[in-house]
Amino acid sequence: YTFCRAFFTTLNELNDYAGQHEVIAENLTSQIITELMRYLQELKTERKSHFHDGRKAQQYIESSWKQLESSKRRFERDCKEADRAQQYFEKMDADINVTKADVEKVCVTLASPFFPLSTYILL
Repeated sequence: YTFCRAFFTTLNELNDYAGQHEVIAENLTSQIITELMRYLQELKTERKSHFHDGRKAQQYIESSWKQLESSKRRFERDCKEADRAQQYFEKMDADINVTKADVEKVCVTLASPFFPLSTYILL
């Protein structure tokens, strides 16, 4: 009879241990895991935000690069045009058949940013 009672007592102790394990598992689930899930969601949101910011920065860099290339081409074109205008002015200045007033008129007209060079070369 004592063996049966000892076995029964051992089973009750095991049942108590099992109950304590369940309580610990429920506490872990309710406190720690929910907190971790919330933190994981925040990290996902932050990651998306950083990814979006990175994509926006990449697009800005690309558009800035295109604008730089466009400005470079425009600058090169304007430099060539300025060189042609300088050569045309020097040619007009060296020509003995052209009066000083005509040279000054061309000089002032070429200096104006509103008139393209091709208009004056045909004069």
